[in-house]
Amino acid sequence: MSAADTTQARHLLRMRRVVDHIHRHLDGDPGLDVLSGVAAFSPYHFHRQFSAMFGIPLHRHV
Repeated sequence: MSAADTTQARHLLRMRRVVDHIHRHLDGDPGLDVLSGVAAFSPYHFHRQFSAMFGIPLHRHV
């Protein structure tokens, strides 16, 4: 597995944690700061990675 593949796999795991968190807390409004913390990314980097990975912005998914 190349370094790029390893990085992509780690990012995918982080995003799965975020999606799981969103689904467990549907009654709330988690916000960018909370979700970026779950992913262990800065808010800016998290938003970019989420949109790139899922093809939609975070607010549309939530």
